[in-house]
Amino acid sequence: MKKHSILWISIGLSVLVALAIIVLRTGSSLSKDALIIVGHTGNPILSPLYVSMHTAREQDWSIDARKFQGTSEIGYALLAGTIDAGFLDIDKAKALHDLDVDEVLEIVGSVTFPYGATLVLRKDLDLRLNDLNGKTIAIPAIGHELFDAFNEDLDRLSVTLDDARFVKLSYEDMLAALEARVVHAALLKGSHAALAEIQGHPILYQNWDLEPGNECCPAIVDQLEYFLVVNKTRMPQADTLQNLLLDSNERDAQLIRAQTAARTGYPLKALQNLPIASYERANELTLALLLEHSGEDHHD
Repeated sequence: MKKHSILWISIGLSVLVALAIIVLRTGSSLSKDALIIVGHTGNPILSPLYVSMHTAREQDWSIDARKFQGTSEIGYALLAGTIDAGFLDIDKAKALHDLDVDEVLEIVGSVTFPYGATLVLRKDLDLRLNDLNGKTIAIPAIGHELFDAFNEDLDRLSVTLDDARFVKLSYEDMLAALEARVVHAALLKGSHAALAEIQGHPILYQNWDLEPGNECCPAIVDQLEYFLVVNKTRMPQADTLQNLLLDSNERDAQLIRAQTAARTGYPLKALQNLPIASYERANELTLALLLEHSGEDHHD
């Protein structure tokens, strides 16, 4: 009798371990009508996700979208199996790729945003463009195309900033520097300019006519903002999600902005004049292409 008890306990433990492994590999329990668990940061640039959530609701089911503080946390959740898919920035997607988790996780899509140059003024200041002479302006640390276009437009507008102090920062650090009042203004590319404007920093200059890419680098190097990474065990559900994300590109602009405002809490008015992101299929080759054409040599 004792041997039988030990056997059943052993079997029970084996079943529990197996179930734990399944949960780890496939994600936590979905809500009753949810298709898939997706990690995101609440960034307004992820409008294809928010529109897809709306479309899913129209079809009487849902996407279980879970907000994280940053894409690092999303990466950890993907590795732990507590979410089925997640939107990662390029650096975090590369970090996952370097861990050799291709058997479990796969890049299936990307979110792109129009390229452009925008100079935003710190929100506590009341200055015009020509008042920035002698002030501190953040410019991109890598690549010179935005700065070149900005200088050309300054000449066209007969504005001189010869005495301005230009400091090179990453786009993420520029936003932080504005909030910390370390710089007076920042020259940002489209996606980060959108975030700065939503945070209340006014625009002094904007040029959406810049062509992304050049003879060195393909356009996607400038435009890609996020990769969608999925757990391979959830690929059928991910395919359905992908179709929704692709369909979001065809939805009315006002609906896209309204859903983005509703899902993120950002004011609709702040989104009205901003371009709209797009979703495209992608894979590991897309990541390799970006890595090949990024870094200090990009646009040099």
